[in-house]
Amino acid sequence: MGSAIAGLGYGWLFPVNNILIMDRSTPATRGRAAGFHTTSIFLGQFLSPLLSGPIVDRSSVATSFLVFAAVAVVLTVMFLMAGRKSA
Repeated sequence: MGSAIAGLGYGWLFPVNNILIMDRSTPATRGRAAGFHTTSIFLGQFLSPLLSGPIVDRSSVATSFLVFAAVAVVLTVMFLMAGRKSA
């Protein structure tokens, strides 16, 4: 059930992000923006086990999820603050 929910979320996330990126890109930079988006998705999938493996080895899968959730929160706050400065 969890995999189905995660798959559904990812199934919506990827096209919505593509639409947002294409909407905010100029016609001349849309190809590069789409390529960067795709590269970042697959790079994240590749690096995920390499980064989480040592955490899981030293503690647990739950700790790994907590660490990455904390990193995601910190990055979100940083991006929100950077977005407010540029607006």
